[in-house]
Amino acid sequence: MQLLWKVIRNSLVGFGMAAISMLVFLLFSMHYQLETLSTEYMLRQQIGSMVFGAFCGLTALIYELKMFIRLLQLMIHFILLFTGYMVTGTILGWFTLSTMILPLFIFIFIYFCIWLSFYAYHKKLAKDLNELTK
Repeated sequence: MQLLWKVIRNSLVGFGMAAISMLVFLLFSMHYQLETLSTEYMLRQQIGSMVFGAFCGLTALIYELKMFIRLLQLMIHFILLFTGYMVTGTILGWFTLSTMILPLFIFIFIYFCIWLSFYAYHKKLAKDLNELTK
């Protein structure tokens, strides 16, 4: 039952992050008066983003498995997310196979920044907990 709750929670967090990303994109588009997009196109983008967001949330469950060392968890998580990003991005037209280099570097940069922030947070948390036990 606990695993089911984590799956639902992570999927909903992914949905929320995708919805916020889409909102930022729409606000950016409105501010710079970019071309008008069709409702069908926007719906496809929103659904695709939410499915990818849920996928991102679900891949985070790899860190719940204690049978892998952290480095292996990180590598599996990165490969799963990278593959999902490339497939989703290609299907939704975010980029093409020939223009994949820049999205690749953007993905790696964002992934590294998020990983670094989680690492710093957990390191500080461990330090604080260790000081409390003294």
